[in-house]
Amino acid sequence: MKTHFVLFSLLMSCMMLSGVVASADEGENLLANGGFENRVADPWSSYGGVTITAVDELRRAAVDEDVIEGDFCLYVEVLTKGGNFWDGGVQHGGHTFEAGKVYTLSAYLKSADGPMQINFKPELAEDPWTGYGSKEFTMTEEWKKYSTTTPPMPSDVNPGSITFHVAYEAGEFWMDDVRFYEGTPDEEPIDEPVVEPDELVNGTFETGSTNPWSLYGDGSIEVVRRLTDAAVPEDPIEGFYALHITIDLAGANFWDTGLQHGGHVFKRGEVYTLAAFLKSKEGSMQINFKPELAADPWTGFGAQEFTMTEEWAEYYVTTPMMPDDIDPGSITFHTGYAPGEFWVDGVRFYEGEYEEPEFDPARAVSPRGKLSATWGSIKND
Repeated sequence: MKTHFVLFSLLMSCMMLSGVVASADEGENLLANGGFENRVADPWSSYGGVTITAVDELRRAAVDEDVIEGDFCLYVEVLTKGGNFWDGGVQHGGHTFEAGKVYTLSAYLKSADGPMQINFKPELAEDPWTGYGSKEFTMTEEWKKYSTTTPPMPSDVNPGSITFHVAYEAGEFWMDDVRFYEGTPDEEPIDEPVVEPDELVNGTFETGSTNPWSLYGDGSIEVVRRLTDAAVPEDPIEGFYALHITIDLAGANFWDTGLQHGGHVFKRGEVYTLAAFLKSKEGSMQINFKPELAADPWTGFGAQEFTMTEEWAEYYVTTPMMPDDIDPGSITFHTGYAPGEFWVDGVRFYEGEYEEPEFDPARAVSPRGKLSATWGSIKND
């Protein structure tokens, strides 16, 4: 009997020691109620059209899953899109970040329906709201861990706050097992998709962000989930998001306003195809596709004008063989023909001749009458 007691004691000690070592890998969690097991949100708070509730069930989730850790998690509802992404958020305050120390903030996230963006920001909780290790993520419909690590603190930061900015778009999501601790994680979670060398980064806008796309001239761009006030009601042609472009003024030249995706090198001897789905808000609109040298004299390769309509259609151009390495190269869409609004989705740029997209537009468009996806092709001179 005594022997059994000693063995049991040793076993329990080993189990306890194992738990201590596992916790020590990431350090002590500095957040009270980071797992929401208190069954209430407190001391977490929200601001700017955001509500938070501790829940034990994930209702209305597109992908049916349980709470990822323990019995409770935090349900977050973003009621309205903000003028800026930081106009709504979830916070955990009352911290002091000590000079010279490095901290890691991690959390499990899961969206209710489609991808959602979020910004992790350990910050000074007063003007000028300095951030330390601020990082943007795109969560999905399945639980996944995301994390960011701060640089060494330059001085004591007091008051400090753990802030999650969420006002990118209205929507619902859950968060759980939120941790903030001294040090770095043993292993960084994979939080971004792997991009193939010839794949256009964020060509489908599924990050929920415009980056790395930019617009110059008189206009603006934003990533949207709904094609508001379209003459022909349709959804994004691929995935959940599309790029909405507004052209405010006609340019003296059609190239005075344009959408661009830079940082490319077109290789000598290669042929490339640029393809995109386009849809105007009302009436027809012109656009010019131009893979080009992104410096004077702005030489184009396979430049071609198209006229888009009120219904989704894919247009493409294939370049001639590149005479030399073209660096810097840019994917440019000139849009300065006339004021108006249109949407872009499923943009592709790749080596070789045209190939049909891998996704099926018939499954990407909501059933509202006839299927409106068509393909517009050209013949190069």
